[in-house]
Amino acid sequence: LLIDMTLPVPSIEKQREIVKEYNVITDRIALNNRLIQKLEETAQAIYKQWFVDFEFPDENGKPYKSNGGEMVESELGEIPLGWEKITVKEFCNDMKSGGTPSRDNQEYWNSNDIPWLKTGEIFNNIIISTEEYISTEGLIRSSAKLLPSDTVLMSMYGVNAGDVGILKIDSTTNQACCGMICTNKQHSAYLYYHLLHNQEFISSQANGGAQENLSKDYIEKIPIIKPIEWILDKDELKIVIDNKEKLTREIAILNRMSNVLLSKIATINN
Repeated sequence: LLIDMTLPVPSIEKQREIVKEYNVITDRIALNNRLIQKLEETAQAIYKQWFVDFEFPDENGKPYKSNGGEMVESELGEIPLGWEKITVKEFCNDMKSGGTPSRDNQEYWNSNDIPWLKTGEIFNNIIISTEEYISTEGLIRSSAKLLPSDTVLMSMYGVNAGDVGILKIDSTTNQACCGMICTNKQHSAYLYYHLLHNQEFISSQANGGAQENLSKDYIEKIPIIKPIEWILDKDELKIVIDNKEKLTREIAILNRMSNVLLSKIATINN
């Protein structure tokens, strides 16, 4: 059946304009991803220099250890005087695992009240949104718990066990996530990079290691060196996280814009 009708088709100039706009957006997304990678490399270099090699700037701005900073023995080897070896649980204000409201009750899932995060959305990243949401009733009637922004998350189950993320929204999670709530953004940034630096070993405990999955109890007992407060409260790692968040949010906006342009291109092609 042939239908004789006229369809509005943009001029070739308009089509080229749309494609040009799309290419500008995709180029910006690629640039932001490269900037995020550079920021990540910078943060990991800072972490290693300050908290592994102990060459953080002393009160005179000189590298601590190589300029005669006093070191003392600990269970984790030599550490700077005034620092201490503790556990992740002792470092955090609180630690919580999540929960899943019953899928059989649609009232728990029929609103956009509260973000609900799955472990597959944790991949050493800044988390600004979730794929699913639960209702306030779903939160009340389940073991899910609302975690504040800047909570450090670790995936406990599956192939990405040991992956970490930092929440930049208030969110709930499923039971396969462990949430670590810290005193402030500086402490969260330090904990995030500590877990990232030790990720290979932590992940090995879930994949072919001593247990099939990680557990909240295991994560609580992970050792961590607590620096003296004036070092722990420095902003360098927090600033990296803040900039990564800004770029991540910009990428989300750009992706929405690119989807709009793709729909225009698809309309033209059809």
